[in-house]
Amino acid sequence: FIQALRAHLNWKETRNPTLSDLHPSLGNSDHARRLINTLRFNEFPSGTGFEGAIHLATKHDLLPIDKCYVRCAETHQLSTKSVSTPSTSTSLRLVICMTKRMSWRLMQAKRLSIDTSFKRVHGWQEFEFESWDIVHMKSVIGARAFTTSQSAQAHFILFQRIFEIASADTGCAVRFQYMHGEGIQTIIADGHKGQGLGLGMYCVYLCKDSIQACRYDTTILLRNLDPYDHLRRFYRLCLAHYKRNILSLCGQIPKDVEIAMLTIASAEPHPDLKGTLKKIKKGGKKAAAWLKDKIEGTKFALPALYQPNSLIPLEIWKASPTTTNGNEQAHRNINRDGVGLTLLGGIMRGFHYDENICASLDLFDAFGINSNDRLSTHAYHAKRALARQGKQY
Repeated sequence: FIQALRAHLNWKETRNPTLSDLHPSLGNSDHARRLINTLRFNEFPSGTGFEGAIHLATKHDLLPIDKCYVRCAETHQLSTKSVSTPSTSTSLRLVICMTKRMSWRLMQAKRLSIDTSFKRVHGWQEFEFESWDIVHMKSVIGARAFTTSQSAQAHFILFQRIFEIASADTGCAVRFQYMHGEGIQTIIADGHKGQGLGLGMYCVYLCKDSIQACRYDTTILLRNLDPYDHLRRFYRLCLAHYKRNILSLCGQIPKDVEIAMLTIASAEPHPDLKGTLKKIKKGGKKAAAWLKDKIEGTKFALPALYQPNSLIPLEIWKASPTTTNGNEQAHRNINRDGVGLTLLGGIMRGFHYDENICASLDLFDAFGINSNDRLSTHAYHAKRALARQGKQY
């Protein structure tokens, strides 16, 4: 804004201009606010909240498919049950943003990571599907969504709608390795209960009419798997979140118990898993509560951390990313444009960010010009990870 104001006024002074330099009457902030509000209403007649997102989605529906970004702005009714109110209803507001190119990236990815940001848009949570583009050596976004609920049912609707849109864009059905022998091999997340269970519920929905057996265990039909059974076949937990949560207990639990907790996350058989769990259980109230959450509260946690308890093949497990750092970096990059935004502001800045990523990929394809001098190779990532671990420990 300041740059445009300086250009408009042909400003030569060292200090930045103010609105009163444009016109003396704009020195009255109330007068300036009235003018801004009038302009805002003309530009955004439905406001900059959810109604504005609905208006924008309606406009995008009229565009060619290659130009669409805001794919839906919907309200869904969620049913909740409790002892005091056996059946109540709450609403989920959902906005999904993705281009056709993002749909192709999502459907072609084999290893996905998912994460949610809570501070970008005021009153909303921003969800992202992220994957690593091995051709361009860059983290890319497959889908972006804004939601008002973190429940399992809300995430089930979220995954269902995202993959419906991606399938319509590409003409390809979503495919998982353990279901179809190709497609998505792993999805890594931070372990949010509603998010994980909602993903498992979506897999149950995909297999409800299937007569095929699981590729990893041919003795069981896919339609007979429950949500947690599905998660055992592709779901992993971010080790960075896992270690950080353990380190937050430092000083509240014995050091040997802390080390025991860290040893659970492994791709190799544990020499004494039962003994380790027993040691953690006897490590005090905090340690016992931590273990109970991993075994009973978050039922998918242990198989998502310990490969021998999972049904993910070892070679696929080792090929999977171990953290959601790609998502975290994407959130950090886009948050530089601002946090606490209106919904419409978050959508539009997300659009510009996603389009800039596409432009960067096109530049590399056309001229071989990378966004940095140093390529983000696997060797570079491994070297940096080791250096960081050395500093931490």
